[in-house]
Amino acid sequence: MRAEGLIPDAETTYTYTEDGPDSSALVSGVAAIALIWSNQAAGYQAAMTDELGMTTLPVGGEDSYVIQMSQYLGINNASQNKEAAALFINFFVTSPEAGAILETNRGVPSSPVVRQAIAEQATEMDAAVYRIYDAVADRMIPQGPNLPNDQEFVNELDLIGQQVAFGEATVDEAAEALQALIERLAVK
Repeated sequence: MRAEGLIPDAETTYTYTEDGPDSSALVSGVAAIALIWSNQAAGYQAAMTDELGMTTLPVGGEDSYVIQMSQYLGINNASQNKEAAALFINFFVTSPEAGAILETNRGVPSSPVVRQAIAEQATEMDAAVYRIYDAVADRMIPQGPNLPNDQEFVNELDLIGQQVAFGEATVDEAAEALQALIERLAVK
């Protein structure tokens, strides 16, 4: 695809770390599309002059969408104020007041009551996020646990991809390296 000019060259691709609007090829105008988390849409739009649009990923034969939590709130088991902490967390999760302040910055509110209460004041971008959520809501599956060593796998996979992109490894060599990585992490 690089040879045909359908995706940027390796140097351009790896100039952008794609971990937020400040390091995005989309925001800088080098890429036409990007895969981002829905709670990042407002931040990306704020960093751009072009109007950002959103759509769902292609639909396969089975339900496969997962609404992932972007933030976790928890209570330490040793806390001397567990009840107060639970009330505080409950406020963030179920209060339309908190929802009005947070909007989609921490993701789509999980409470339908909160979503309904703040829908009328939603920005255009938040309303678009709600539409995406509504479009995939009937195709959801439960979020599974992260696999052991998942971040190490992602980091190593990125390095293998860079080796292929820069011509330092062939696709076959990368496939062997990937298989070795999987085998190494499976027993770790």
